[in-house]
Amino acid sequence: MLALAAASAAAEVRVRVVATDPPEESTLGRFEPFFVRIQFDADEPVSFWARPYRNGKPVDRGARTNSSAQHSGSGYALGWVEFTEATEVD
Repeated sequence: MLALAAASAAAEVRVRVVATDPPEESTLGRFEPFFVRIQFDADEPVSFWARPYRNGKPVDRGARTNSSAQHSGSGYALGWVEFTEATEVD
């Protein structure tokens, strides 16, 4: 699972995943969300989304993710992903 930030090339953005719920090594049922808590410092507005990956490649099959408000300054954001069908991610 990877959190991605979208920002302009000139912006100074620092992002760190500080927690997940449930823990990373979990098995979830259909439509059970996986939450990612993101700590950030951003010079201008940015948006964050949780995106699932498997073996370094994006997993789009059956994935639903959060939409993101814009964030700036310092703080925390929450991203999530859930699946409509059986899917493996790392």
